[in-house]
Amino acid sequence: MDDWSGVWTVGGLGALFTGTSGWAMLRARRLRGRGVPAQAVVMAQQGGQLQRPVMAFTTRDGRTIRVTSPVGSNYSEFLPGRTLTLYYDPADPESVSVPDHEAGTHRILLAVGLLMLGLTAGIAVFGDRMEALMCGIPLFMGSVFMGIGLFGVGRAWRVKHGGRTEGVVVGAVAAESRHGLPVYHVIVRYFAPNGTMIEVPSMQGHFPRPPVPGTPVGVCYDPANPQRMMLAHEHAEPVFWIFGILGVVLSTIGVFVLVAVLF
Repeated sequence: MDDWSGVWTVGGLGALFTGTSGWAMLRARRLRGRGVPAQAVVMAQQGGQLQRPVMAFTTRDGRTIRVTSPVGSNYSEFLPGRTLTLYYDPADPESVSVPDHEAGTHRILLAVGLLMLGLTAGIAVFGDRMEALMCGIPLFMGSVFMGIGLFGVGRAWRVKHGGRTEGVVVGAVAAESRHGLPVYHVIVRYFAPNGTMIEVPSMQGHFPRPPVPGTPVGVCYDPANPQRMMLAHEHAEPVFWIFGILGVVLSTIGVFVLVAVLF
């Protein structure tokens, strides 16, 4: 196998990721443009490593439709009992788009694809394919890890620095972690700024059992979407910080290697 085999493999995968995610984003955008919005209730989570929320909603003509999100994610905040907005095709109600669930996955895949294409182009330009490949790999992986870390930490930051209110624990919902372990999400009742009562599970999951119903808790929520909330003492998942730190380290190594190769 010559040096170019690995280069074309990276480029081919980059084109695949870019094309697939780009087409999915375009399809979702068109569906949101011509589709009908509806409020859906999450009934269950399907899948293990990649979770897909199972949702039920009512169409304009009164039919009840139960669908599974077309996009899987290894981290889903849409737990049973959560209400969300989706868009469905009136000609085919089982064809849906769930913007809040899909956007992050599509953007990460698109970014990965573009980075792989950029790496392939850089190798072709630099000439010394193997040296360029060796410096490009940690830079590429670091960028991906940083993107995942920033996505998770940024989402939690927006909630933590959004609105604050007081709520009360009304129960909990058990979900399955990526490793098959039971995770408990506290269900909290609180009121949005417009007076609407909200009763949703927290984004964060806990391995120990949650507080008993009736326990008062502080709530942080996203003002743009009050149903996206965390308890006041919760923070971003540690795994996102690990991804972010690892991404910074790998990217720094990649930059130093790249400078050493070029200069």
